[in-house]
Amino acid sequence: MRFYLNLFRTLNARGFAFECPVVEFSDTRLIRNLLEAKGISGEEVRRHAHQPGAAERFLAERGVELSTTTPNPGSGDLALIETRLLPELRREYPEAEFRFNLSRLEGAGYYSGICLRISPQAPDGNRYPIVDGGMTDWTARLLQNKKERILGTGIGSQFACLRYWINSR
Repeated sequence: MRFYLNLFRTLNARGFAFECPVVEFSDTRLIRNLLEAKGISGEEVRRHAHQPGAAERFLAERGVELSTTTPNPGSGDLALIETRLLPELRREYPEAEFRFNLSRLEGAGYYSGICLRISPQAPDGNRYPIVDGGMTDWTARLLQNKKERILGTGIGSQFACLRYWINSR
């Protein structure tokens, strides 16, 4: 996360405009548990929630509202992020907004636990989710070793160049 926020700062000084990035934290395990408590299976989520706006429609059609507020104390990894990580990040990156998104369904079948998304505002006024990442268990499954962990992140670099470049030097 720091890497990308520092990258935005550096690129902003060189002709790009990554303004007011929103950093969202989600927890796929927590979201899966909340949905299962409402009778919605993980398989159903995976089939319906991958197109833009699909997650919102999926939840609305089922009358489900998931929180985007700060998690309650003691609610696991997100509470630790709120108490231990975010105070420092908010001081270090005042241009960014940090929040939780417990209605994020994208990546629910891929990420296993904490995931994040960063969406800076572009010169056209829209906010695009150009950075995504999180914990996955595919290496543990591949190697049949539950101790294996991987945190993967990525940025849509070509899309970022097309949407965030403002200086045609």
